[in-house]
Amino acid sequence: MKRFLLGTAWFVIFYFGFCVLVGGLAGSGAGADDPTHAYEAGRMAGEKAVAAAIPYILGGSLLVAVLGSVTGFLPGTKRKPEDVK
Repeated sequence: MKRFLLGTAWFVIFYFGFCVLVGGLAGSGAGADDPTHAYEAGRMAGEKAVAAAIPYILGGSLLVAVLGSVTGFLPGTKRKPEDVK
């Protein structure tokens, strides 16, 4: 149960991180193209980019969270070694 909850937490972290990354990249490009209205152009471009990429962001976040949890790569998901008898 602990690994499931940690995997879910990592999914949420990756989801918001990818949204910020995609929106920020699109917004920075649009803001540079129109310096007089940089804030508005950046915000609108970021919203459009995130809205267009939602299925990919969800799928990527889920894939990374599941693979990271299963392999024990993510912090808090490492398996303890079995006792040798």
